[in-house]
Amino acid sequence: MSAMEKLEEIIVPEDLSTRLMCQALMKESDMLTLPAVVDILNSDKFKKEIESGRVTIAMLKPDLALDAKMPEGKEEFDEDKRCKFLLEQIKAPLEVKFKIALPLDGEFISEWYSDGAKNRQLAIEPIEKERYGVSHEKRWHEFIWLMKNRTNATFVILYSPDGNAVDEWNGQMGRHWDVDKLNDKGDLVFRTIFTYGTHNNLTHGSSDKEAVKREVPILVKLIQRYMRNSLKKS
Repeated sequence: MSAMEKLEEIIVPEDLSTRLMCQALMKESDMLTLPAVVDILNSDKFKKEIESGRVTIAMLKPDLALDAKMPEGKEEFDEDKRCKFLLEQIKAPLEVKFKIALPLDGEFISEWYSDGAKNRQLAIEPIEKERYGVSHEKRWHEFIWLMKNRTNATFVILYSPDGNAVDEWNGQMGRHWDVDKLNDKGDLVFRTIFTYGTHNNLTHGSSDKEAVKREVPILVKLIQRYMRNSLKKS
Protein backbone atom coordinates (compact mmCIF):
# COMPACT_ATOMS: atom_id res chain seq x y z
CA MET A 1 0.00 0.00 0.00
CA SER A 2 1.37 3.43 -0.93
CA ALA A 3 1.87 6.24 1.58
CA MET A 4 -0.97 8.18 -0.04
CA GLU A 5 -3.35 5.22 0.26
CA LYS A 6 -2.43 4.88 3.93
CA LEU A 7 -3.13 8.58 4.50
CA GLU A 8 -6.52 8.27 2.83
CA GLU A 9 -7.40 5.34 5.08
CA ILE A 10 -6.84 7.36 8.26
CA ILE A 11 -10.12 8.63 9.61
CA VAL A 12 -9.74 11.85 11.56
CA PRO A 13 -12.50 12.07 14.18
CA GLU A 14 -15.16 14.45 12.87
CA ASP A 15 -15.03 16.65 15.94
CA LEU A 16 -11.23 16.84 16.12
CA SER A 17 -10.93 20.23 14.39
CA THR A 18 -13.69 21.71 16.54
CA ARG A 19 -12.05 20.45 19.71
CA LEU A 20 -8.65 21.74 18.61
CA MET A 21 -10.15 25.20 18.16
CA CYS A 22 -11.20 25.01 21.81
CA GLN A 23 -7.76 23.72 22.86
CA ALA A 24 -9.58 20.70 24.29
CA LEU A 25 -7.86 17.59 25.59
CA MET A 26 -7.08 14.68 23.32
CA LYS A 27 -9.53 11.85 23.22
CA GLU A 28 -8.46 8.23 23.12
CA SER A 29 -9.26 8.16 19.39
CA ASP A 30 -6.75 10.97 18.76
CA MET A 31 -4.04 8.87 20.37
CA LEU A 32 -4.51 6.36 17.55
CA THR A 33 -5.06 8.83 14.71
CA LEU A 34 -2.31 11.41 15.10
CA PRO A 35 0.64 9.03 15.70
CA ALA A 36 -0.40 7.15 12.56
CA VAL A 37 -0.30 10.42 10.61
CA VAL A 38 3.17 11.19 11.99
CA ASP A 39 4.44 7.73 11.02
CA ILE A 40 3.25 8.15 7.43
CA LEU A 41 4.65 11.66 7.04
CA ASN A 42 8.02 10.42 8.36
CA SER A 43 8.05 7.31 6.14
CA ASP A 44 10.41 6.66 3.25
CA LYS A 45 7.38 6.00 1.03
CA PHE A 46 6.03 9.48 1.67
CA LYS A 47 9.45 11.02 1.06
CA LYS A 48 9.52 9.26 -2.31
CA GLU A 49 6.13 10.78 -3.15
CA ILE A 50 7.57 14.22 -2.40
CA GLU A 51 10.66 13.50 -4.50
CA SER A 52 8.41 12.47 -7.40
CA GLY A 53 6.69 15.86 -7.35
CA ARG A 54 3.30 14.30 -6.74
CA VAL A 55 2.81 15.79 -3.25
CA THR A 56 2.64 19.28 -1.79
CA ILE A 57 1.35 20.93 1.37
CA ALA A 58 -1.33 23.58 1.32
CA MET A 59 -2.26 25.60 4.37
CA LEU A 60 -5.51 27.50 4.81
CA LYS A 61 -4.41 30.15 7.26
CA PRO A 62 -6.06 31.20 10.51
CA ASP A 63 -9.06 33.52 10.09
CA LEU A 64 -9.85 31.77 6.82
CA ALA A 65 -13.49 31.24 7.66
CA LEU A 66 -13.83 34.68 9.22
CA ASP A 67 -12.17 36.62 6.41
CA ALA A 68 -13.12 34.61 3.34
CA LYS A 69 -15.21 36.38 0.71
CA MET A 70 -18.02 33.92 0.16
CA PRO A 71 -20.30 33.66 -2.90
CA GLU A 72 -23.91 34.79 -2.71
CA GLY A 73 -26.00 32.41 -0.64
CA LYS A 74 -23.03 31.11 1.34
CA GLU A 75 -22.25 34.20 3.43
CA GLU A 76 -23.94 32.72 6.50
CA PHE A 77 -21.98 29.45 6.43
CA ASP A 78 -20.38 28.62 9.76
CA GLU A 79 -16.64 28.04 9.97
CA ASP A 80 -16.75 24.30 9.26
CA LYS A 81 -18.98 24.73 6.19
CA ARG A 82 -16.81 27.55 4.86
CA CYS A 83 -13.65 25.47 5.19
CA LYS A 84 -15.31 22.51 3.48
CA PHE A 85 -16.59 24.73 0.66
CA LEU A 86 -13.17 26.28 0.06
CA LEU A 87 -11.45 22.90 -0.04
CA GLU A 88 -14.01 21.78 -2.61
CA GLN A 89 -12.79 24.59 -4.90
CA ILE A 90 -9.41 22.88 -5.35
CA LYS A 91 -9.48 21.53 -8.90
CA ALA A 92 -8.11 18.49 -10.73
CA PRO A 93 -5.53 17.18 -11.21
CA LEU A 94 -5.02 17.95 -7.51
CA GLU A 95 -6.63 15.58 -5.03
CA VAL A 96 -7.09 16.27 -1.32
CA LYS A 97 -5.57 13.22 0.36
CA PHE A 98 -5.61 14.39 3.97
CA LYS A 99 -6.52 17.47 6.01
CA ILE A 100 -6.32 18.47 9.64
CA ALA A 101 -6.85 21.72 11.58
CA LEU A 102 -4.29 22.56 14.23
CA PRO A 103 -3.61 25.49 16.58
CA LEU A 104 -0.32 27.21 15.74
CA ASP A 105 2.41 28.20 18.19
CA GLY A 106 5.37 30.55 18.07
CA GLU A 107 7.87 27.76 17.45
CA PHE A 108 5.99 26.60 14.37
CA ILE A 109 5.56 30.10 12.96
CA SER A 110 9.24 31.05 13.38
CA GLU A 111 10.44 27.79 11.83
CA TRP A 112 7.87 27.66 9.01
CA TYR A 113 8.67 31.21 7.89
CA SER A 114 12.43 31.09 8.50
CA ASP A 115 13.16 30.93 4.75
CA GLY A 116 13.12 34.72 4.38
CA ALA A 117 9.55 35.79 5.09
CA LYS A 118 10.35 36.58 8.72
CA ASN A 119 13.28 38.86 7.87
CA ARG A 120 11.27 40.63 5.16
CA GLN A 121 8.42 41.33 7.57
CA LEU A 122 10.77 42.46 10.35
CA ALA A 123 11.98 45.18 7.97
CA ILE A 124 8.56 46.75 7.30
CA GLU A 125 5.92 48.52 9.34
CA PRO A 126 2.69 46.80 10.37
CA ILE A 127 -0.38 47.28 8.19
CA GLU A 128 -2.26 48.50 11.28
CA LYS A 129 -0.05 49.27 14.29
CA GLU A 130 -2.88 48.74 16.81
CA ARG A 131 -4.67 45.86 15.05
CA TYR A 132 -6.61 43.55 17.39
CA GLY A 133 -6.17 46.06 20.22
CA VAL A 134 -2.49 45.11 20.53
CA SER A 135 0.52 47.27 19.64
CA HIS A 136 2.73 45.76 16.90
CA GLU A 137 6.28 47.01 16.36
CA LYS A 138 6.74 45.51 12.89
CA ARG A 139 4.69 43.65 10.31
CA TRP A 140 6.16 40.36 11.60
CA HIS A 141 4.72 40.93 15.09
CA GLU A 142 1.31 41.74 13.63
CA PHE A 143 1.48 38.58 11.53
CA ILE A 144 2.49 36.36 14.48
CA TRP A 145 -0.46 37.65 16.51
CA LEU A 146 -2.83 36.76 13.69
CA MET A 147 -1.41 33.28 13.29
CA LYS A 148 -1.32 32.43 17.01
CA ASN A 149 -4.46 34.03 18.35
CA ARG A 150 -7.18 33.55 15.78
CA THR A 151 -8.68 30.27 14.59
CA ASN A 152 -6.71 27.19 13.56
CA ALA A 153 -4.79 26.62 10.37
CA THR A 154 -5.96 23.75 8.17
CA PHE A 155 -3.15 21.69 6.65
CA VAL A 156 -3.89 19.79 3.47
CA ILE A 157 -1.84 17.11 1.73
CA LEU A 158 -2.44 17.55 -2.01
CA TYR A 159 -1.58 14.94 -4.60
CA SER A 160 -1.22 15.17 -8.36
CA PRO A 161 -0.73 12.00 -10.42
CA ASP A 162 0.89 14.22 -13.05
CA GLY A 163 3.87 14.95 -10.78
CA ASN A 164 3.26 18.71 -10.75
CA ALA A 165 1.59 19.18 -7.37
CA VAL A 166 3.61 22.23 -6.29
CA ASP A 167 3.20 24.14 -9.55
CA GLU A 168 -0.47 23.22 -9.89
CA TRP A 169 -1.40 24.40 -6.39
CA ASN A 170 0.57 27.64 -6.77
CA GLY A 171 -1.26 28.27 -10.03
CA GLN A 172 -4.67 27.69 -8.45
CA MET A 173 -3.77 29.63 -5.31
CA GLY A 174 -2.08 32.61 -6.96
CA ARG A 175 1.65 33.00 -7.48
CA HIS A 176 2.13 36.07 -5.29
CA TRP A 177 1.33 36.84 -1.65
CA ASP A 178 0.30 40.40 -2.56
CA VAL A 179 -3.41 40.16 -3.37
CA ASP A 180 -3.46 43.68 -4.84
CA LYS A 181 -0.87 42.69 -7.44
CA LEU A 182 -2.89 39.61 -8.37
CA ASN A 183 -6.03 41.75 -8.71
CA ASP A 184 -4.17 44.29 -10.85
CA LYS A 185 -3.23 41.47 -13.24
CA GLY A 186 -6.82 40.26 -13.32
CA ASP A 187 -5.89 36.81 -12.03
CA LEU A 188 -8.93 34.77 -11.04
CA VAL A 189 -7.29 32.58 -8.40
CA PHE A 190 -8.00 31.43 -4.85
CA ARG A 191 -6.40 34.51 -3.31
CA THR A 192 -8.40 36.97 -5.42
CA ILE A 193 -11.76 35.18 -5.47
CA PHE A 194 -12.01 34.45 -1.76
CA THR A 195 -10.03 37.18 0.01
CA TYR A 196 -10.59 40.86 0.71
CA GLY A 197 -6.95 41.84 1.04
CA THR A 198 -3.31 40.98 1.59
CA HIS A 199 -3.25 40.99 5.41
CA ASN A 200 -4.47 37.44 5.48
CA ASN A 201 -4.20 36.09 1.95
CA LEU A 202 -5.82 32.86 3.16
CA THR A 203 -3.46 30.28 1.74
CA HIS A 204 0.07 28.94 1.74
CA GLY A 205 1.73 26.82 -0.89
CA SER A 206 5.21 25.30 -0.95
CA SER A 207 7.44 27.16 -3.39
CA ASP A 208 9.16 24.03 -4.74
CA LYS A 209 9.95 20.39 -3.94
CA GLU A 210 12.72 21.37 -1.52
CA ALA A 211 10.25 23.53 0.40
CA VAL A 212 7.90 20.55 0.78
CA LYS A 213 10.80 18.52 2.19
CA ARG A 214 11.51 21.31 4.69
CA GLU A 215 7.89 21.89 5.69
CA VAL A 216 6.74 18.31 6.32
CA PRO A 217 9.04 17.82 9.36
CA ILE A 218 7.88 21.18 10.76
CA LEU A 219 4.27 20.04 10.48
CA VAL A 220 5.18 16.72 12.13
CA LYS A 221 6.74 18.55 15.09
CA LEU A 222 3.59 20.69 15.45
CA ILE A 223 1.42 17.56 15.62
CA GLN A 224 3.80 16.01 18.16
CA ARG A 225 3.75 19.13 20.36
CA TYR A 226 -0.02 19.14 20.25
CA MET A 227 -0.07 15.53 21.44
CA ARG A 228 2.45 16.19 24.24
CA ASN A 229 0.68 19.33 25.45
CA SER A 230 -2.67 17.59 25.48
CA LEU A 231 -1.29 14.70 27.49
CA LYS A 232 0.20 17.11 30.04
CA LYS A 233 -3.24 18.62 30.59
CA SER A 234 -4.97 15.27 31.01
